[in-house]
Amino acid sequence: MDDGTSLAKSVGAMSEIAVPPTYNEPTVMWRMQRRDGCRAHALIDTAKGRTRVVWFVNSRPVGARYVEDWTAAIQWTERLQGQYWIFGWRLCDDVTEDRPGRSKTG
Repeated sequence: MDDGTSLAKSVGAMSEIAVPPTYNEPTVMWRMQRRDGCRAHALIDTAKGRTRVVWFVNSRPVGARYVEDWTAAIQWTERLQGQYWIFGWRLCDDVTEDRPGRSKTG
């Protein structure tokens, strides 16, 4: 009669299960656009083991800021987004003029 441990005994010879690597890809936090067609976006990534925020206008990097961790990076992108909003930038999803069949009111 098998008590269920025979497989466990043979599995012990197998290598340990590999832990999946930590996610370490650039992450776009938001995309914005002005009525004149200019576009901006901010992303968070790691460079040389440090967390940084990089922001772009028309696909060109215009600034970068190193921060303590991802929490600080997210907070920074939110502040940056607020500054862009003040100067007429809107989230790409909120720019309805460029979507066919949509009125300016949504």
